[in-house]
Amino acid sequence: MPRISDPTPRLPHPGTLAIERNNNTSVDVYYIPSSERLLERRASSGDLGLSRTKLLQFDGPSQRITIFPIRTRNSILGSILEPKYSQIRRITLASRGLVNNAFHGDLPSSEYAVMEVLEELPSCFVKDFDFGLGMTQRHRFIIDTVEELTECSEIRISDSDDISVDADHESFVISDREFEFLRKTVEDTNTKGLADIREISHEIVRNHIARQLGQPLRLSQRMVLQPASSSPRNT
Repeated sequence: MPRISDPTPRLPHPGTLAIERNNNTSVDVYYIPSSERLLERRASSGDLGLSRTKLLQFDGPSQRITIFPIRTRNSILGSILEPKYSQIRRITLASRGLVNNAFHGDLPSSEYAVMEVLEELPSCFVKDFDFGLGMTQRHRFIIDTVEELTECSEIRISDSDDISVDADHESFVISDREFEFLRKTVEDTNTKGLADIREISHEIVRNHIARQLGQPLRLSQRMVLQPASSSPRNT
């Protein structure tokens, strides 16, 4: 089945989804690789391993969408169906505004319905499930920063007012507003044609989060850090 509107070139031998409903309250979505990709893993490692893994969870009562970023092809970075990131294992969308825009409270019951939800997510998220979901490459700095500054295994976008760490649940909690600020900052930096774009984007994201967590900033000789007044909480 073709993806809805994602212009990214298709990978050969695409995978499919399996949707499992749990007592009409939640839906688990599993990614199933094609037999060709599974055979590639067996050829490279000698291990066929799992034939599917959880990719998404939709929870009706709590109105949450949880993304489990995984690898959907074999590479030098890791094998298919393994976690995509070294530390982050899930990204939970718990902000009412963010979830209502994509979810509308109706649990998806087909692959196409899941794809429709993914289309409504912010631009920083991968929309094509055959690429493993998670953050796009240019927004990867958000993941990298959380993994550098915390020991959290989850990023939770919520209706909170700030950025914090929920140590009991190993969760990095960020408000919808703060998350949107970081997303737009990365995208604005990427469109200005500045030199060393990747380093500048990473530095802005890293220092903004570090400031909110009370951790040391990373100083640069080539740019002046944005003052605290640039934070969305102070505008």
